[in-house]
Amino acid sequence: MEKTKLKALYDDNLNLFQRHLYEKTIYGLKAFPDHQVEEMCPRKKKEIEEIHQSAEYVLNKWKQQMTNRLTNRILEKLFPKSEITKLFTRKHRKTVDPKFNMLFELKDYGVTKKQVIDKLIEKQLLPKDFYELKGKR
Repeated sequence: MEKTKLKALYDDNLNLFQRHLYEKTIYGLKAFPDHQVEEMCPRKKKEIEEIHQSAEYVLNKWKQQMTNRLTNRILEKLFPKSEITKLFTRKHRKTVDPKFNMLFELKDYGVTKKQVIDKLIEKQLLPKDFYELKGKR
């Protein structure tokens, strides 16, 4: 990997433990080498995947909410006097579909890693003292 890509990947002021915890939450078992996954007990694998799936759900819902806000703003700018626009934007302001998987990446919305971490802390998928973590618990 190029130095600039590596620097961007790790230029987040997280220590190794924080980064591992973040990656485990975001990527689930994919954050581990295959040999480590093979050695894990089934309960540990299940726990990691449950947290990962919860994170996926939270982030997907967040992307839908951001898309709805953007879509509503566009519709309100293009059709400010339209009753249909008013009804649509009012009705769909907070509507999300848990079964719909957003294809956009968070970076497409301009979301930073810190914002993702803060959202995961807010939803209790990362510990509230995440930024203070220094090493293994």
